[in-house]
Amino acid sequence: MVAEEFDASPLAWLKRVLETRDEEISCAECQILVSQYVDLELETEEAATRLPQLVHHLDQCPACWETYQLLRELARLETQAGLPDIEELLERLKGGKA
Repeated sequence: MVAEEFDASPLAWLKRVLETRDEEISCAECQILVSQYVDLELETEEAATRLPQLVHHLDQCPACWETYQLLRELARLETQAGLPDIEELLERLKGGKA
């Protein structure tokens, strides 16, 4: 399971350095897999078991972790029918009603 908050403290940074593995996925690979991981989280509890290298990368990389959090929030809004439709979104972008 991926942490809810990314710890940027010096001690956490040192821990991440010490947990570096010989074989890790890159940020590019993570970006490809992260939406699949979020979908797996919604479908099953086995997401971390099925993609352990992704979880490790997300625990190590603040940029990829932020992408993951954004996708999780979008998925949550989508399942709760909280995403605006395209007309509402365009209206908001034009400065109309909220």
